Amino acid sequence: MEQFDRRTVLAGAGILGISGMFPRLALARRAAGPPVAKTVDVVDHRFGLTLPDPYRWMENSKDTDWEPFMRGQGAYARRRRARRTQPRMS
Repeated sequence: MEQFDRRTVLAGAGILGISGMFPRLALARRAAGPPVAKTVDVVDHRFGLTLPDPYRWMENSKDTDWEPFMRGQGAYARRRRARRTQPRMS
C-alpha cells in the first residue's frame, strides 16, 4: 500500500476545495449581471438575402418571457446606476 505524506494530502484537498468554488463564483457573477435574453430561430428572406432575427420575440409585449426580461433589465440598470451614484470613499 502506498503511503502519502501530509503535504500531498493537504495540497490535494486544497485543489479540490478551490476547484469546487469556481462554479459558485461564476454563478454569482452571472447572477449579478444583466438578464440573458432568449433567442428564437426566425429568419426573413428579403431581396435575395437571408436575415436572421433571433430577438423578434421582443417585438411582442404579450410574449410570456417579455415582461420578466424587461423587469430584469430595469432592475439591473437600477443596480448599476445606484452603484455609480454612491460617493466614493477616499
